[in-house]
Amino acid sequence: MITRTLTQNLLKIALPRSKTFIIRDKKLKGLFLRVTPTGCRRFVLNATRNQIRQYETIGDADRMDIDEARNIARRKINALTITATPQPQHLTVTTNFIIHLK
Repeated sequence: MITRTLTQNLLKIALPRSKTFIIRDKKLKGLFLRVTPTGCRRFVLNATRNQIRQYETIGDADRMDIDEARNIARRKINALTITATPQPQHLTVTTNFIIHLK
């Protein structure tokens, strides 16, 4: 696993290897480039929702630039954050008073 700031130049020189490898983006946590042995290069988002890790493909690195991938990833992270935020619970408190009269 490699961690670098993803740039257009880095995307061009990320050549396939014998096994799939990933390059994590330093600018946006959870975004990475996955390069497969067949030469397929995709942007992928790794996010956690309700304590479950999810991977979502953002798009093909040959068809979009890194800035577009970051913008899409940010929108998806914001959407996950909004839906994963627990809604406030309304509590009803009842009390019973016992009054002793003399």
